[in-house]
Amino acid sequence: MKTTQHIRLGALVLVATGLLIAGLYLVGQQRNIFSANATLYAHFHDIDGLMPGNNVRYNGYSLGSVVEISPYNDSLVEVVFSIDEDWLKFVSVNALASLGTDGLLGNKLLEVEPGEPFERAIRNGDTLRVRPQPDVDLAMRTLNETNNNLLAISNDLRSITDRFSSDNSLWQLLSDTSLSPQVRSALVNVEITSARAARITGDLSDMVRDVKLGKGSFGAILTDTSIYSKIHQTVVNVESISDTLAVVSGNFSVLSDKAIRGSGNMATFLNDTTLVGNLNDAIKEIRRTAISTDETLNLLQQSKLLKRYLKRQSKQ
Repeated sequence: MKTTQHIRLGALVLVATGLLIAGLYLVGQQRNIFSANATLYAHFHDIDGLMPGNNVRYNGYSLGSVVEISPYNDSLVEVVFSIDEDWLKFVSVNALASLGTDGLLGNKLLEVEPGEPFERAIRNGDTLRVRPQPDVDLAMRTLNETNNNLLAISNDLRSITDRFSSDNSLWQLLSDTSLSPQVRSALVNVEITSARAARITGDLSDMVRDVKLGKGSFGAILTDTSIYSKIHQTVVNVESISDTLAVVSGNFSVLSDKAIRGSGNMATFLNDTTLVGNLNDAIKEIRRTAISTDETLNLLQQSKLLKRYLKRQSKQ
C-alpha cells in the first residue's frame, strides 16, 4: 500500500517537474532567453504605459522583448530592447520604432517598422529612429470641438424643421396641390422658350456660316475684295473734294478780307456809295435813248422819201 502511494507521489513530482521545465522553456523561447540576442535602443517622448517585458514585434512577428526603460534626458525616455540576432540581417538601419497595442485592449508593445529603401543591416547597439507619435490630447480636443460643431448643426436642423412644421411655412407651400399644375405650366413655358432660343441660335449660326461663305448681300460685301479698293477710291475722292473746298474757302476768305479792308475792284464796288446812283442815272439815260431811237425809227418808216429809196434799192 505504501509502495503504491510512493509511486503515485513520484509520478506526480515527475509530471510537475516536466510541466515546469516545459513552461520555462516556452517562456524562455518567447523571451529569447536561450538564444543569442542583440541590444537596440530607441528614445521616446512618451512611452504611453510601455513596461519591461513587453513584446517587440517586426511585421507582426515577436522577435524580442523590452529589457529596460530609463530617463535619457529632460524630455526623452530611453527604451532598451533585445531581439534575436538572426533577425538583424532583415532589419534596416533606417527602420522606425513605434508604440502599439496587442489587440484592442491588450498590453503595450514595441513595433519595428521596415525601412525603405533598405540601406544596411542593423547592428548590435544601434539606435532606431522613432515614428512621431500622435498627440492624443490634441485629438481629444479636436474631437470635442467636432462634437460641439455637430451639436450646433443638429440644433440648427431642429430649428429649421420646426419652422417647416409651423403655419405659413415652406412645407405648406410644398404640400399645396394647386401649385403642381402651375409649376408644370411654368416648366412647359421654360421648355418652349428654350426651344425657341435654340432655333434662334441655329438661325444665327446659319447666318454666320452664310456670311463666311459669301452668300447674301452682307456676305458678298464682306467677302468681295474689290469693294475695298472702291471704298478706298471713294475716300480718296472725298479727301480731294475736301482739299478743293478748303482752297475755295481760303480764296473766299481772302476776297472777303480785301472787301472788308476796302482794297480791289470788289471792295470799290461794294463800298462806293455814289456808284449805285451813277448806275441808276446811266440806266435811265439808256432807257431814254432807246425810246427816242424807237420813235425816230417809226418816223422814218412813215417817211415817203425813205420808202421810195428802199424800193429802188430792192429793184437794183
